[in-house]
Amino acid sequence: MVRRRSSAENNTAEVLASCADDIKALWRNETIQAMLKKRRIRLDLMPGFFLQEGDVDRIACRDYTPSDDDVVRARLRTLGVQEHRIYFETGPAAGTEWYLYDVGGSRTQRPTWFPYFDDCNAIIFLAPISCFDEKLAEDRRVNRLEDSYSLWKMICSSKLLANAQIILFLNKCDLLEKKLRSGIRVKDYVPSFGDRKNDVHTVAQYFASHFKEIAKQHTSTVRPFRVHLTSVIDTRATALTLGIVGESILRSQLRNADLL
Repeated sequence: MVRRRSSAENNTAEVLASCADDIKALWRNETIQAMLKKRRIRLDLMPGFFLQEGDVDRIACRDYTPSDDDVVRARLRTLGVQEHRIYFETGPAAGTEWYLYDVGGSRTQRPTWFPYFDDCNAIIFLAPISCFDEKLAEDRRVNRLEDSYSLWKMICSSKLLANAQIILFLNKCDLLEKKLRSGIRVKDYVPSFGDRKNDVHTVAQYFASHFKEIAKQHTSTVRPFRVHLTSVIDTRATALTLGIVGESILRSQLRNADLL
């Protein structure tokens, strides 16, 4: 089945196509680049960046259709609480229906989480490890990674989640790699990192060890520490990781029901 574009979509495509040369000229402008560098603004590390070589010619055309990769790179911000129901017809979980709640991570949205903690089986905690050099939009005094540590501590110590599995996703590894390759040094923002090797593996392992230590100190019950390095633009690896997480949750439920 072929979906026809709406008139609004056609009009948008026309505008983009007619502005393609201007968009490329604006991005290549030396003054623009100097201003971005001076203000330390990295647009290429932000969600929905499509100004790199080849993207403008591909997207700013009248017959453009977003690819799966384009949709993933858009990275829409989660607002409020979104419920997703997944019914499994095949695999180990066949015949079961899972309820997933995707919650916004900003400080103003966190009070809405607690009603969902009461009978929660598992928490997938996404911590963007690429933000070690960024501040919270809500409070420019607070480092985003430090805020993730504080939030992780709250989740681990919650009595409502004492029987829930907690799985840590160190997310946005692709953006972390871009930052490190551009010359940004972790030790300039995280002094305790010291003179360790400034590469993705070393940085990720260092941050993971810190999350693990927090979990060890503040978890009220004994439970395994599970961590995965993820990047949403790598859909195949993410699918494999989610498969592993799903099997882990299922085994835990069977064990609790004395069926395993």
